[in-house]
Amino acid sequence: LLSIGGGAGGGMSKSINYGLSWIKLENTGYTENGDIGFKECEFYGLSLNSFYYTESCYNTYSTAIIDSEYVFGQMGGLFPDVFRGANPGGVYVTSWFPDWSFKASFSADFGETFRVVYHSDSLSHDKQYRFMSDREAGVFYIVSSEPIETSEPWGWYMSVCIEHYTDYGEVLAGVYCHDLTRDGIITTGIEETGKRDGIVVYPNPTNGQLIVDSGKLKVKKMKIYDVFGRQMLETNKTVFDIANLPAGVYVMKAETEKGMITKKIIKQ
Repeated sequence: LLSIGGGAGGGMSKSINYGLSWIKLENTGYTENGDIGFKECEFYGLSLNSFYYTESCYNTYSTAIIDSEYVFGQMGGLFPDVFRGANPGGVYVTSWFPDWSFKASFSADFGETFRVVYHSDSLSHDKQYRFMSDREAGVFYIVSSEPIETSEPWGWYMSVCIEHYTDYGEVLAGVYCHDLTRDGIITTGIEETGKRDGIVVYPNPTNGQLIVDSGKLKVKKMKIYDVFGRQMLETNKTVFDIANLPAGVYVMKAETEKGMITKKIIKQ
């Protein structure tokens, strides 16, 4: 195991007994975040807008400046981060930006060049994003969480969604959403599927009206189900009302020219 130390005196430490004890490595560089490579003493690191790569536990290393399109800096205590890809030289960097959008970018050449593979909308800082890379090439996960307030009964729960991407962000293979109570108990679990940028439903949560924006994707009809699988509504309109439905979580299934797309709807 390799670990990064914190603060100005930080460096790298090594463990050969699964983290039970650590040995400080001498003459090692300092980075804020990083991930191990494919062999001993191989490491990908990130400090501000500089990318570091070493095969010798930082006794020697190369650096590359990352363009501000891909990394901004510290936002609300959140630093840019770096994650190893599935192949040697493959690496992801993630960063928040001043408009509270979140980006994940990928490099296949040890940080020399990057391209954006995920970009969220501008968000409230209450919604948090986490990135997880897979050991399969081109596969990664975006984990988002957001506190939601309910009125009947009053309280808060955490909405957590895991987006599963393949082909370096070109395909959204699935979205799996769960509502967690304050005790951490899963109260509902909804699976959403569909292509990236396929359908946007808003406002969500809603008090009644729903607007479906499918862009150039043609939608034939939509059905609303409750969490027990009972159909509550069917329509072919892109603007419709569910004010007569009780407050709760629903599933919208949209039949499109490219297959079925599922969305979670919260009725307040």
